[in-house]
Amino acid sequence: SSAFLKVVTEVFPAPETPHKTSFMEKTFVQQMACLMLFESVDVDCSGEASWMEFVEFVCAIAEELRLQAAEESGQTFEFTEAEQVALPFRPQVTKCHFDRVFFWPQHPIDSALVFEEGQPAAHLHFPKTMVRRRRVEGGHRQELLSACFMPAPFQWVVTSGNDSLVCFWDENFNLVKRWSLDHVWTGEKGKVTSIGAMCWCPEIKALYAADHFSEMVRAWRIESQLDVRASESAFEPDKRLELRKHSTHTKSVQAICWMSALKCLATASSDTTVQIFDLVQMKRMHLLSGHKRGLTCLQYCEKNHMLLSCGFDNYICIWDPGAGTLSSTLLGHECSIAGLCALPHTDYEYMSVDFEGQVRLWDVRRLVCLQNFCATDKQAEKNGEVEPLEPRAICALGT
Repeated sequence: SSAFLKVVTEVFPAPETPHKTSFMEKTFVQQMACLMLFESVDVDCSGEASWMEFVEFVCAIAEELRLQAAEESGQTFEFTEAEQVALPFRPQVTKCHFDRVFFWPQHPIDSALVFEEGQPAAHLHFPKTMVRRRRVEGGHRQELLSACFMPAPFQWVVTSGNDSLVCFWDENFNLVKRWSLDHVWTGEKGKVTSIGAMCWCPEIKALYAADHFSEMVRAWRIESQLDVRASESAFEPDKRLELRKHSTHTKSVQAICWMSALKCLATASSDTTVQIFDLVQMKRMHLLSGHKRGLTCLQYCEKNHMLLSCGFDNYICIWDPGAGTLSSTLLGHECSIAGLCALPHTDYEYMSVDFEGQVRLWDVRRLVCLQNFCATDKQAEKNGEVEPLEPRAICALGT
């Protein structure tokens, strides 16, 4: 009512603005703020609010704000004391933010591979303490984009950068070979490109790679280490492994996942779709549409026969890759999801992090969130005590 607005507006702070405003304009802004704040006070939609309704509304808002402030204190994630940490522990200062983190339990060197933003070299970190072990350089000239592991008999890591290069590293992270992505890869004379996502398919000895700037996905057949070591330039992509005739992606592919039990390859794209290809029959099996925004993450749960996908939506889709149907949706994040990873020692637990730093632990068997906590101290960030966290990836470090 007008009487309510008149009373409440008097206690509202006047808007502060560098521009000159009249008294009527300031009053209008105050009244609009009042209406927006108390628009839900009439809970029974009677057209008027009693004093008790007003008091209950204010108390409910106060309790909601109190719970939001205390949300971080309710963490239930159990942390164990790390071994071999020299006290006091001070992490080494990096040049810039971590951009990607990789950890392969089968790799001979027990280390996490970290890409830093804008850096042409990677770093190896001890997984238990994240203390920097050594620098891996000499391969790329510009920032790194992706990496994948080729297990025995190779025991190699393959990296790609924004310099149109693909580098092969041996088990000690010594450079084996550097390939340039020229017209042999792009199929157009004079045109070069970069690889944005890669996946090794051991059963068929194929390395699939997705173009960073287009929807193209191609593959190299790599039979042995000697073939790569003896090569003078990049192999020509194997036309028998081409997906171009079957893929209908309209934007770049951001993630590739090999499902060994099905002998199928899954691709997730910025065009919001997931596509599954049978590499035995060499045809597309399913086109999965359940997202509204671009995708960046794929994870295959072989034990439970599930394919998980997420990205700029605030939810995770669980698919049946054999039937090509949506099994369930995991809800809980309030903004876009930055990363998704499987936890070691289990076949059914996955962890996701969104761009606000909220981390959720999921049980995909029971389709529930087991734990929810914040990856940083928001109050300390607000007070300027710590540098604000910009979540970009999540990786489980463990064997």
